[in-house]
Amino acid sequence: MTENNPLPADEPASKEPVAETPVDVVAPPSSAGIVPLDASAFAELIRAAQQSGLSLNTDAIRSALDREYREGRYQRAFDVIEGVSLQLTSQAMRRQNDLRQQEMQYKSGTLKMSPKDWMLRQRQATEQTQRIERARRQFVRVLDGLAAFRAMNAPEQSPLVHKEQCRPDSPKGL
Repeated sequence: MTENNPLPADEPASKEPVAETPVDVVAPPSSAGIVPLDASAFAELIRAAQQSGLSLNTDAIRSALDREYREGRYQRAFDVIEGVSLQLTSQAMRRQNDLRQQEMQYKSGTLKMSPKDWMLRQRQATEQTQRIERARRQFVRVLDGLAAFRAMNAPEQSPLVHKEQCRPDSPKGL
């Protein structure tokens, strides 16, 4: 101990308590960089999908949470969420094409609109694009978490055993 520091020299200056992981949050041990997936991630995904302004099947997301995810059927949950994600991507691409077409019509003069109204429409389109991008990020987060769970729960199979099973000429005893 020194006069300025009442703790012994080998003891750290601050002892912070280690934060415990809540029980309902499950983080795969091999998921470096993947945010733990829990029911709140699904709730955020549903909220983002609703706020995107696109007509997405949020009931399918709720169903994936209530049935597949909670019962440990991660592959099925992944498939459902991926299907809705593909809907989002398809509708977002269609929307972008429509916005480009409107812009070309405005610039060519076939779409009659005041510059003030055009700027207002552009601002609204930008805000909706940001909401769609937020929904896309939430889909990626949930899909990454489900993929990690799926990988953890996949039956481990040696590649060598798999190759031997696929070869019809291999003897069974080897």
